[in-house]
Parts: sequence; C-alpha cells; structure tokens
Amino acid sequence: RSRRQRQMCIRDRSKIGLEMAIKRLNPNDKFNIVLFNDRYSSYARTPVLATAKEKDKAVRYVRRLSAENGTDMYPALSFSLNNFRSNKSVLKQLIFLTDGAVTQETELFSLINSKLKTSRLFTIGIGSAPNSFFMTRAAEIGRGSHIHIGDMSEISVRMEELFNKIENPAITDLELILPKGFKAEVYPNPLPDLYVCLLYTSPSPRD
Repeated sequence: RSRRQRQMCIRDRSKIGLEMAIKRLNPNDKFNIVLFNDRYSSYARTPVLATAKEKDKAVRYVRRLSAENGTDMYPALSFSLNNFRSNKSVLKQLIFLTDGAVTQETELFSLINSKLKTSRLFTIGIGSAPNSFFMTRAAEIGRGSHIHIGDMSEISVRMEELFNKIENPAITDLELILPKGFKAEVYPNPLPDLYVCLLYTSPSPRD
C-alpha cells in the first residue's frame, strides 16, 4: 500500500468517527490528531507512524477527551495544514470533523487556498449546526469530498463509506487542458480526484 499522512482535525464530541479513522490506518501511514473548541491541542508535535501500539495509545487519548464550549476552527486548521511533512511522494489527507457551527468562512477559505497545496481536504459535518455551504465548498477547494451525518445512528455506515473512498484513489491531480484560444468556465474547480468505486451488497435473506 502507498504511504499516507493523515491529519484529523476534530471537535471533541466527534469521537466515534475519529476512533474509526484511527483503527483503519495502515502501519506505514503517519497521522496526527488536532482537537479544537475555544482553543486547540494536538496528539503529537508532528505526524507519527500508525503502529499498533501508537494506534492503541491514540484511541485511549480520544476516549479521555471531554466536551468543552467553543468552535474556534482557524488556529486548529492552520496548525493542521502546517503540520504535514513536505515529502511530495506521500498522499496527504486532512479530515475535518465538527458538530459545531462554522464562523469566519472568508478567513477559512483564504487559509485553505493559501496553505493546502497538494494536500486533500475531506469534511464531515455531524448534526444540524455545521454550515453545509462552507463544509461542501471547503472540500471542493481541497479536491476531497463532504459528508453530512444527521443522525448519530448513521455515523458508522457513513464513515465507512468515506474511508472506503479515500483509501482507494484511482487518478489524482487531474487537469483540463483546453484548445488554444478556447475559453470556458470549469466546475468543479479545482477538478477532484477520482476514486475506485467499491460496491458492497448484503446477503439476501434465506427462505
């Protein structure tokens, strides 16, 4: 499997999805966790290898988290984007989970445009509070995708769908080259990556 660096930037009440993400990491992946409310903190100073021991430690870290007030996303997102190592051969994925309201949209869009570079951004909104316009557009700018989870009973299924997708990129860095002198408006812009389509079927009930 190819190597990945994965940052997980979360509100502390989004722990179920985060624990799922940690458990799916491969031993040659690197990861970090950035928690935010009215301030932010990180699991590690820089991304760490996803060994079995490190993943167990990270899961215990997540389970100890307690909910606090505030959703100051800008410092946490800025830290997460800066925290990636510069190795160009590694696929860098930032998973942004929140169950809180999004403010400072203009500043956050500017931050993503200026610092994302070759990383991919995936956004997950849980409940009714997150701003769906921001979450969707942020993922488009980040050549990722957005999912909304309206009911906590859906979280396992929806997160499974997202992870199956982002773990199987087929074509990345797509670019549309138009004939000389031909002008057109392209959407989405930038073009998203393409992923392997994985279909799952449940067994039919036996008579």
